Amino acid sequence: MKFRLVEKIKERLVSLSIGFFIIGCLSPIITIFFFNLSYTDSFNNFLKADNIGSVGDFLSASTTLFFTMAAFLVLIKSHFLQKEELEANRKELEASSKALEAQMQIMKNEAQTKF
Repeated sequence: MKFRLVEKIKERLVSLSIGFFIIGCLSPIITIFFFNLSYTDSFNNFLKADNIGSVGDFLSASTTLFFTMAAFLVLIKSHFLQKEELEANRKELEASSKALEAQMQIMKNEAQTKF
């Protein structure tokens, strides 16, 4: 049961990271929309020099969370992919080593039969 859950999570990491990235891209638009709804003076109040710094800080903080989560999920997915590739590479090296040993044994047998 636990193994299936881990496999499902591994399969959905990229989808989750894309979702977080899209939310991170849309969060400034949503924030500006709700800011305009909450003030009667609307966009003029938003672009005042007094407010622009705090609004920029808020937008950067709200988008950073989503972009960081997206990057972290992609990092986890790349870890799993590298682990699978390393395991496949290890199996190939073992097979290559066995084939090389068999080839060396054949060469030794041929060398002994010639003399």
